Amino acid sequence: MAEPLKGPAGQGPWRLPKAIRPLMAAGLMMFLVVPKSAAEDVRPALEAHVYPNGATAVFKTPVNRLEEVLLPSSYGRDSISVAMEGGTVSSVSIRQERRPGWVPPALKEEAKELEGLKGRTRELQLAIAARAVALRAFDAGAPKGGAASQWEAKRISMQREMMSWQDQLQALKAKADQLQEEMDQRSPKGRDLLNRVVIRGNGTARLSAFTEDASWRTRYRVDVDPSGKVALTEELLISQKSGIDWHGAIVCHTASPRESNWTPEISPWVVNFSAPVALFRTAALKGAPELMDAKEASFEASTEDLTFTANGLVPGTGEEVSITSGRFNLQGSVEVTLIPLISSTAFMEVSTSPLGRIIPGGEAWVTVGGIPTGKAAIPFTPKGEGLRFSGGKVPGVTASREETIKTRSSEGDRNFIKGGTIIRVFNGLDKTMTVALKDRVPFPADGSIKVSYSCSVREDSYDQGILTWKLDIPPGSSREVKVEYKITYPKGKELDI
Repeated sequence: MAEPLKGPAGQGPWRLPKAIRPLMAAGLMMFLVVPKSAAEDVRPALEAHVYPNGATAVFKTPVNRLEEVLLPSSYGRDSISVAMEGGTVSSVSIRQERRPGWVPPALKEEAKELEGLKGRTRELQLAIAARAVALRAFDAGAPKGGAASQWEAKRISMQREMMSWQDQLQALKAKADQLQEEMDQRSPKGRDLLNRVVIRGNGTARLSAFTEDASWRTRYRVDVDPSGKVALTEELLISQKSGIDWHGAIVCHTASPRESNWTPEISPWVVNFSAPVALFRTAALKGAPELMDAKEASFEASTEDLTFTANGLVPGTGEEVSITSGRFNLQGSVEVTLIPLISSTAFMEVSTSPLGRIIPGGEAWVTVGGIPTGKAAIPFTPKGEGLRFSGGKVPGVTASREETIKTRSSEGDRNFIKGGTIIRVFNGLDKTMTVALKDRVPFPADGSIKVSYSCSVREDSYDQGILTWKLDIPPGSSREVKVEYKITYPKGKELDI
């Protein structure tokens, strides 16, 4: 509610002087007399199909022979279609027109508040102007002698009251400017450019229109219990800035419609002798094949179109709405991993039991034992597979890594390089930690290169040069792992290491 204008202390709310009320009324009529159009803004959408980039909204309006509705140009003109329920459509015409001062239906309340602020501003401007005239007249009749002190007190009171109105006027202008700026930011593209849809027929018209100013994404919240339970909550974050609210069924799709379809074709596989290498760059470029223009498919999905349906309100002013779309109670395990080559601090990897449905994936906020550990990326995960994601760092488990000096020599017709690594793992926590330590030794890309290695602690697994140890480290203790390797290769070859 707007607060009443304040007068001087002890005089209560300010009231417009009777002498200028007729002038005030005449001024307001200039702002209030606005011609009315037969076309009306469309009502909030009762249904919306939202894609990763864009949405189709469905509106309904009764038609009795002729109905005209206005749709913001944020909905593409060519995408608008009309079907009639319980009747027939005689014709549909759509034209675009500009309407200066038009306000999106989603901002009607803000526009009403802004108009109230402007009205109060005009009242104050008129009051200040009238008071300035009154003060000049008052000054012209200034008395002399003993009555001068009373006249001066009255004049000071009038001046103080006018200054109070001026302060209120500045505050109202600042508030109106701020509200106008917020409305501009929340308004759709195209602003006062509208689609006027003229429908002839009888029944209930069902208008469908596509807007690019809408999207949705998934967000997850994961709580990992040290006992092995993982609680996963999936949320849909939906936003749209079309200027019209959606209030009804909201269906989110993982697949995206595109502007153009195309039919794939296979080209011949031509085999020919290699052409001689050109000596000049211009000659080499002249015979190069041209690249085909890239084309986009009309439908995108990893394997199928997943849909999430909910009912609710999505405002047409760009605010993101959160809707819970799933909760999963899974069995899980936490593995502490150290890769000193990348980071001296250990991190957690969380694995869960198989999922009952597909997870599209997205950003996740992770807590372990109720303590936030940061954000992680949940990957797209098919039904029947478990999740695997990072649970954050474990600052109490650290490692240092030192490489020994490489030596080079030769034996017979082969050269060799010897090197090594010393890794020390520290557990600063108050309980024994099982740590998966990972490091690497050289892996040959050619059969003539041979690599051998030895470890002070036997590794638990080896995969293309990646070594993994499972170490149990008591609280406040450390473990050391030494790795030595030897690479041999033919003489006359340069090794890239």
